Amino acid sequence: MTIGIYALYWEEPDLVYIGQSKEIEVRFYEHLRLLKVGKHPNYKVNRVYNTYGIPTTVILETCDLKDLDILEINWMEEFDSLNSGLNIVPGGITNGRDTEHGASKYTKENILKAVSFLLDTTLSLKEISKCTKISTSVLSTIQNLSKHRWILREYPDSELEQKLLKASKIRREAPRHISKNMGKKLIHTSGNIEVIASIASFCRKYNIETEEPRICEVLSEKRSQYLGWKLLKENNEN
Repeated sequence: MTIGIYALYWEEPDLVYIGQSKEIEVRFYEHLRLLKVGKHPNYKVNRVYNTYGIPTTVILETCDLKDLDILEINWMEEFDSLNSGLNIVPGGITNGRDTEHGASKYTKENILKAVSFLLDTTLSLKEISKCTKISTSVLSTIQNLSKHRWILREYPDSELEQKLLKASKIRREAPRHISKNMGKKLIHTSGNIEVIASIASFCRKYNIETEEPRICEVLSEKRSQYLGWKLLKENNEN
């Protein structure tokens, strides 16, 4: 098997994808298999395949395993494949290579998408897992950056680590609010009544995600009403 840098390309301008692999021939097969079933993790490559069909595959350079990262960076710069081509994440990151390998469970794209969800504190890890298909145990390591610290080099937000840790703290505290308030009822000035199953889902439904603490204050009777919602007590239902 060949170790080195390869390309998938179509004859149209800028339709080039650069990759690295310890087994290029196997990687070519895996790319084509995923494209044919419409499950390639790179949405750009998948979209181009749907338009132009099977790509041409070429080995650009063979090398030792230790040189894969730097050569991938060089070839991606040569073709400008990140900005103008079909790559969606920078090259040259060993962790990234592992996640993009055909045998890997999650791709770089999957993990970076999960980061966006993890920054949304109205979602539980279970809800995020359903959206991203990443297990809650892996999501936990991502939000605490106990693994996948390469994300900090990939993500454009310089304060990502602090924001993830803050979101993680809020998410850990959220179940206490949910368990305490589950089953309580809120009534709106319009007469609409909502039974609380999840504060987060209630806030999303009425587009008041950023004001969740004030809804909690209404439910705990620290605030009489907010945005027309007030606590409906059982003895006041009539």
